[in-house]
Amino acid sequence: MAIGRLTTRQLQTLVSEASANGGGAVECCPSRVDMVAPVGGTNKDGDYVELFNSDEHQQSFFEVSCDDSVVDRPCMFVDHRLQNQSKCVQKYSYSYALVREPQQSGWRLDYVRVRSGCSCEITPRAPPHSGPHPHPRGKARRRDKSKRRQRTPD
Repeated sequence: MAIGRLTTRQLQTLVSEASANGGGAVECCPSRVDMVAPVGGTNKDGDYVELFNSDEHQQSFFEVSCDDSVVDRPCMFVDHRLQNQSKCVQKYSYSYALVREPQQSGWRLDYVRVRSGCSCEITPRAPPHSGPHPHPRGKARRRDKSKRRQRTPD
């Protein structure tokens, strides 16, 4: 759900309705929690590793993922002046797992990347001009001498 420019009363109503449905606080970037049992993952070095799984044992992880409707979209409840600079971003952490390199035989403990939350990030705007400004408003004011009134002696 994208929030445009709403009044304080409209925002309060939205928060009240959302918290009544979920029973608690309302997130600026809604997320969901899933139990996942992947066959592989990425370790801290960025390499793909296979995760140990057998008929009797399966490695599972709780992952907190951004809701599909908010990934890379503006955050809810952010001041309208910062709305276009905000976005919901997937965050990651690492969890210990029993892994091996693909096509290898030896299992070892290593960290694998798992989704750990959805966060609202606000990116500052780039300055409009990188050069020096001769005037506080960005451009020097120049007066055209021909438009000045000429004083005539009385």
